Amino acid sequence: MTDRRAKGHRISTPALAAVCAALALASPARALPYGVNAHVPDEQVLDALRAAGVEWIRIDFIWAWVEPEQDSFDWQTYDRVVAAARARGLRIFATLAYTPAWATAESPWTGVPRDPLDWYDVCYRAVSRYRGQVEAWGMWNEPNLPRFWQGGRGDYIDRILVPGSRAVRAADPSAKVCGPELAHLQSASWDVWLREVLDRAASFLDVVTHHIYPDGADADSVVRDLVEGGDYPWEPPSVRSVLRDEGWLGRPFWLTESGYEAALGDGAAEARQAGFVSSLLSKLVSTQADVSWVDRVFIYEAADSGFGLLGTRPELARRPAMVAYANAVATLAVEDATFLSATVPGSMRPGESAPVSLVVRNDGTTTWRPGAGHRLEATAEGGAFSVPATGIPVGADVPPGAEAFFVVTLTAPISGVQDGPIGLTWRMSRAGEAFGEERATAVRVSEDSSPAVLLVAGAANQVGLNGTRWRTDLFLHNSGMTLADVAILALPSGQDNSHPRTATLSIPPKSGQRVTDVLATLFGVRGLAALRVESDGGDVRVAARTYTSLGGGTCGQYVPALAPGEASGPNGAIELTGLTRAVDPGAGFRTNVGVINLSAVEVTAEIGLYADGSRYLGRRLADLPPFGVVQLTDVFAAVTGDEVRGGRAVIRTNDAGARLLGYASVVDNRTGDPEFVAPGSLASFGATLASVAHVPGLNATVWRSDLTAFNPGPVAGRIGATMIPAGGGPPLVLDAPLTVGPGETLEVRDLVASLFGVEASGALRLDLLAGEAVIGSRTYNLAPGGTYGQFVPAAGPAAGTTRGVATVLFPVAGSPVRERGFRTNLGLLNLSEVPIDVSVARYRLPGTQLSSLGVRLAPNEWRQLSDVFPAPAGSEEYGFLEIRVLTTGGRVLSYASVVDNVTGDPVFVPGW
Repeated sequence: MTDRRAKGHRISTPALAAVCAALALASPARALPYGVNAHVPDEQVLDALRAAGVEWIRIDFIWAWVEPEQDSFDWQTYDRVVAAARARGLRIFATLAYTPAWATAESPWTGVPRDPLDWYDVCYRAVSRYRGQVEAWGMWNEPNLPRFWQGGRGDYIDRILVPGSRAVRAADPSAKVCGPELAHLQSASWDVWLREVLDRAASFLDVVTHHIYPDGADADSVVRDLVEGGDYPWEPPSVRSVLRDEGWLGRPFWLTESGYEAALGDGAAEARQAGFVSSLLSKLVSTQADVSWVDRVFIYEAADSGFGLLGTRPELARRPAMVAYANAVATLAVEDATFLSATVPGSMRPGESAPVSLVVRNDGTTTWRPGAGHRLEATAEGGAFSVPATGIPVGADVPPGAEAFFVVTLTAPISGVQDGPIGLTWRMSRAGEAFGEERATAVRVSEDSSPAVLLVAGAANQVGLNGTRWRTDLFLHNSGMTLADVAILALPSGQDNSHPRTATLSIPPKSGQRVTDVLATLFGVRGLAALRVESDGGDVRVAARTYTSLGGGTCGQYVPALAPGEASGPNGAIELTGLTRAVDPGAGFRTNVGVINLSAVEVTAEIGLYADGSRYLGRRLADLPPFGVVQLTDVFAAVTGDEVRGGRAVIRTNDAGARLLGYASVVDNRTGDPEFVAPGSLASFGATLASVAHVPGLNATVWRSDLTAFNPGPVAGRIGATMIPAGGGPPLVLDAPLTVGPGETLEVRDLVASLFGVEASGALRLDLLAGEAVIGSRTYNLAPGGTYGQFVPAAGPAAGTTRGVATVLFPVAGSPVRERGFRTNLGLLNLSEVPIDVSVARYRLPGTQLSSLGVRLAPNEWRQLSDVFPAPAGSEEYGFLEIRVLTTGGRVLSYASVVDNVTGDPVFVPGW
C-alpha cells in the first residue's frame, strides 16, 4: 500500500489491441490465478470484482481497528467483508498490520509492539475466527518503508513474523503464512531485507510476497526486476537471484502488488493502464519468460484512486483496465491446482513403507488428462524420500472444478536419517512444469521418534455421593498407516507426579482399543487423576467416558482429549462458560472445576468465578505440585449461597514457567449425570450445532435442547439462527436475531420450541452478525427424576468431511436387546448445495469390519439414523464408524450419540 503518487513514471504506450491479441496462447499457461488489492471492500466492489473473473482479493486487516483498546475487540467490519466475499466465491488473502496506540511506545499504526504476545494474541484470534474462510495471512505491509514500520529488520522478524506465524499455524494449520510484503525500492534496501528474512526466518513462511511497480506503464520492467536485475555489481539484484541464493526459488512466490496510475477521464492514460494490466498478465503466464516461479499476481487496486480498475462511486463503472483484466482472465487458458487434503503419516521408521492419500482440486480452466502430462510430484528435503510421480489414471479426466484422488506409496530412507521432521512438498505439474499451490507435509523418520501427547482430564476410580462409584473407560484409535506404540501415564490428584506410573500398549493401523476402568486396570489407582497419553507412530486419537452404574444402566460424560498446546501460561487465561449452581442440593445442577499443571514446578492457580457472565463472585485458589491435578467440587458454594445462572470460571496463574489446562463438569443433582465442559472458543460465521431436538425418542425418552451464549466483548452480540429440520423440510429462520449484551450470558431453554415453535429434531446454524459469542449447547433426556444429557459443541465453518478424507466416530456401541446396554444414533448434515452419497463403514474392536451402509443426502439435508451399530445376538459390542463422502464437491458434518438403553443417558461423540 505504498503511496504510488510519490513515484515518477516514464510513459510507454503499447497498443491495447495488440496486447489483447497476444493473450491467446497456443497451449495452456502455467497457473497464475488472478487477484486484486481491495483494501476493505463493500458489496458493490465485490460484485464488480466477481463479475470480472477475479479469483483472489487481498484485504487490509487492521489491528488498530479490531482491538482499539486492549482486550476490547470489534470484528464487525471483517465479519461483513469475509462473509460477503465468501458468498461470492472469492478467495481471501488478508494482510495483518498496524499497531493500536495502546500497544506501542511509538507512533500509532507504524510503531513496534511493546509486547510480541499482544501481536500473537490478535493474530491467533483473527485466524481462529476466520478459520477455513481466509486462506492466507500476510505479516505486515511493506515493513522496509518507514511510513509503514518504524522498527528495523530484527524487530520485524522477532516481533511480527515469528510470533505471527506461530499464531497462524496454531489457529489454522491449513492457512498460509505470507511475507514479508516488501516494496521493491532499492532506496528501502529491499534485497537486504529479503535476504535477512529468509536467512533467519524462512521456516516461518509458506509464501514469499513482494511488491513491484512498473517503470512507466512498461510491464517488461516488472519482469526485468523479477528475473534480470542490474548489469553491474553495484546495481540491485533480481528477485529471482535473491530467492535462489537463499534457497527459496521454486517455493511459492506471489506478486501481491503491481499497478499503474491513470487519472480518471484521461483517455490516453487509461489506455496505457489497460495495456499494462493486459501485458503483465500475459507475460507472467507466458512460458517464454523465466517467471515460472511466480504463482499469484494481485493488481493494485480495486477502486478509490487513479490505480483503481473501477471508477468513482456511486457508479463504480469499469475502467478500460478492468475490461482488459476481465478479457485476460476469460482468454488465458490456465493450469491451477489446490490441495484439499493430504493424509501423510506423522512418523515412520527407517525403511518403512506407508500409503499416502492426497485430494487435489482442478482450479484452472483446462481439463487434466493422462496424455497431456498432468502429474502429482513430490520433493523431499535432502532427497531423503524418493517419491514416484503419479499421473492421471487412464479414463479419469479431471475437468475444471473436479477433484483428483491420488494414492502414493512413501518409503522412508534406511540410512542418513536426520534429526527432526523431513519436509515433503507436493505439487501438480504438466509436462515437467509445476503449477498451482503446493502442500507441505513433514514426516519424522527415527527409531526413537518423539511421541505425540494428549491429556485426558477427570479420570476416576472412586466412590461418589449417593452411593455412586465412578470409573473411566479409555478409548484409543489409530487412524494412521503404521503401528502405534502408546504410553499411558497416570497423574493422580493431590501429589507430585514428576515420576508417574506408566503402562504401554500397541495399536495396529486402522484399529481401536477400549481400556475398561483404566485407573484400576492399568495402575491400581483409586481416586481422581489425569492421564497423559504419548504415542509414537501411527495417528492416535484419544477420548474417555467417566460414568457410574445406575439402576441397571449407566450415566456419564464423554471426555475429549486436550492438547498441551491448549495450555495457558502466566499471560493467558482459561475460560469455562455455561456453568451453573442450584441452592437446593436435591435439585438443579452443581459445577466442579479441575486444573492440570503441565509444568515441573509447583504452581498456584486462581479460579475467578462469575455469575450472569460478568458479575464477579469471588475466587478459589489451588496449589498444584509438579504435574499435579486438582478438582474443586461444587466450586461456586465457597463464594456464594445464591443460585448461579450463566456461570463462568476463569483460570489464571502468575507463576513463571507455569502451564495449565482446565475443565469443568456440570452435574445434575437429582440423577448425578455429569457433562464435561472444555474451554470455549469464539463462534464465527457458520457455526453449527449438529444436533438439537424437541421430540420423543425410543424407550419413552423425551429430548430437549438448551443453548447458552456468552459475550466477552464490549458491544452487544447479535446471533442469527436457522434450524435445518429432519425430513427435508424448508429451513426455519428466526425472525429476529438473538441479542446478548456485553459481558452477559444468554440462556435459551428448550430452544426448538421456544425459538421456532415446532416439535422437531435437526441441526442449528448460528451466524454471528455482530459482537462476539462463546456458544454451548446441551441436548438431554427429560426423565421423571431429573435429566440425562450430552454437551454438544459448536462446529466451525471449516468442519466436516470431504471426499478423500475419512472421519472416525469412536466409541460407538450396540446391544442385541433394547432393555440393556447401548444403542448408537448417527447424525449426518449435508453442508453442500448438491446431493451427496455417504459411506458408513462399521467396525467392531479392534478393527474388524462388520458391514457398510450407504446414505444419500439431499442438498443441506439433516438426518439422524437410529441404532446404526446393532450387535450380534447374545453380545454387547463396542466399535467405531468410518464416514466417507463419495461425491465430488460434497461435505458432510457427522456425529454419533451413544444412548444408554436403561437410563436414556446420551454421550455425544464428535468426529475424529
